[in-house]
Amino acid sequence: MSHHSSRDLLRATRRAAGFSQSELATLLGLRGHSHLSRIERGQQRPQLEHVLRYEMLFGLPMAEFVPTLCNTVRNGLWEDITAALLADTGQKGPRSARKRKALVVARERIESLSN
Repeated sequence: MSHHSSRDLLRATRRAAGFSQSELATLLGLRGHSHLSRIERGQQRPQLEHVLRYEMLFGLPMAEFVPTLCNTVRNGLWEDITAALLADTGQKGPRSARKRKALVVARERIESLSN
C-alpha cells in the first residue's frame, strides 16, 4: 500500500464511520482536530497509543494504518535478525539453540508478512 493510499484510507475510514476530525481526535486522545488532520495528510507520524486506539476503534490493522513505518521496521528487523544469526554460528548449548530457533521463526514470520 502506498503512502498516499494509507492517507486516503484513514480519512475514508473516519468519514465512513461518521466522525468529524474533532470527534475522532478526542477518541484517539489527540490534542485536537488539527493534529488528526496532519496525520491524515501524512505530515505527522502518529504515536503508538494513537495507532492502537485507531486499530481498536475501527479494526484496522496497524500495518494498514502506518504501512511505510511497518515496512521500515520489518526490513530493519529482518536485517538485524540475519546479522544476529550470522554472529551466533559458533555458539553451542541449549540457550543458544533456543535463541537461534526464536530468531529463525521470527525471520520466517517476517518473510511471510512480506509476501
